[in-house]
Amino acid sequence: MGAEDSAFYRWLLHHAPLMYWNLDAVDELDGVTVPRRRFFLVWASIAPTDGLTPAQTGQLARGLGVTPDDVTAAYTPELRAATIDELDQARHL
Repeated sequence: MGAEDSAFYRWLLHHAPLMYWNLDAVDELDGVTVPRRRFFLVWASIAPTDGLTPAQTGQLARGLGVTPDDVTAAYTPELRAATIDELDQARHL
């Protein structure tokens, strides 16, 4: 499952417009035009693999108008699933 298919990514895309994020907008980053939803895709890619630091969780929470606990609760089920999958694969080596 890719980040675009994750429940956390859908959660991010649901909450972002509630805080007036225009997901169809583009931003300029180091001279490159980046679709704004791509930033949320990055967060959705990081969270289930490495988890988020308290600072990252707080930044997302402030930007989305939710609590840090809400952010953690949104990605934790996928974090656990990724860990279980990795353990299962390692067991078969």
